[in-house]
Amino acid sequence: MMNLRFEAWIRRAVSLIVLPQDRVLAEMELMGHMEDRYQDNLERGVTPTEAERNTIDAMGDADDVAHRLGLIHLPFWTYCRMFSRRILLVTACLTLVCLFGRALAEFAFIDGYRQPTYFRYDPYRDTSVYDGASQLDRILYVQPNAAATSDGYTLTLTETALWHSTYTDIRGQAQEDDLFHFRLKVTNPLPWAASTDISRWFWAVDDLGNYYYAAYESSTADPSVQGSIYHTGPLTYLHDLYLTDYASQDAQWIELHYDRAGRDLVLRIDLTGGDSR
Repeated sequence: MMNLRFEAWIRRAVSLIVLPQDRVLAEMELMGHMEDRYQDNLERGVTPTEAERNTIDAMGDADDVAHRLGLIHLPFWTYCRMFSRRILLVTACLTLVCLFGRALAEFAFIDGYRQPTYFRYDPYRDTSVYDGASQLDRILYVQPNAAATSDGYTLTLTETALWHSTYTDIRGQAQEDDLFHFRLKVTNPLPWAASTDISRWFWAVDDLGNYYYAAYESSTADPSVQGSIYHTGPLTYLHDLYLTDYASQDAQWIELHYDRAGRDLVLRIDLTGGDSR
């Protein structure tokens, strides 16, 4: 039933309700009450005009009702609900972005972090590998867990391993070589900031004075820090790195340095079984 006087009274009564959906529900509820009262009056033999007036009088002053409804639908809680809905929406969007970014990263680094791109073995899980041309044996494994923090990035050295290779060169002569691996975990609380080319800027030195150039500044003939980056989570990347032309067999420690843009981060790997830092 459409009644213009009822509708006018209801519009005033719900005028202090902020949320549109709450206002619509209140309008429907008030209209239901008014129609019930109106029908009751008609059933008692009251004329339609009298029934309309009695109904509006019974509902009370529209401004007083508006004040009471405004207190029930407090703006504070209303805004809290609106804010929480927006937070949920933003969180859902960020989650989708992170999942999409991870999918892209996993596509880009499809080999997976357990199998470094440059090698046919896992330096931290395998202990001996024979590929028909050379014999490789792991002779040192250390879990240093040294960590450093700068500009929101946390760098943690999680595993290191030294491998000894025995092979025959193209001249048929027996050769030996060592390769030092280390795994660096990089995290950042901002999902879009965790990916970084930080591994290209690390250089290394040992206590004997042997120097390993950063990847960006080395030539193929220089001892250097090389490796790959692997995405392992929205906030975490792993850098599987290694030292080429390893000459630190008798060293007691190796230090990894990152001094790009004025930073001075140092991660020391103790090669004697002591504590790394």
